[in-house]
Amino acid sequence: MLRRNSLEDHARVELFGQIAAHFRSMVEFPPEATEGIIDEQYVRNAVDVLFKTTQSIASGKGDAATIC
Repeated sequence: MLRRNSLEDHARVELFGQIAAHFRSMVEFPPEATEGIIDEQYVRNAVDVLFKTTQSIASGKGDAATIC
């Protein structure tokens, strides 16, 4: 995510496509939650959820069950 702007466009699209496919193979979301978003946004959303969940647990503000 931090280096995405340094990638060439075609490499960026391909990379985020592969990462999004990996995440999609791990968990299925309702179609209405993912419809119409590009692979890069899908990955950004997943990273955001994972990062916020990790921060909340580390700070003692919640656990995975209350955050999700």
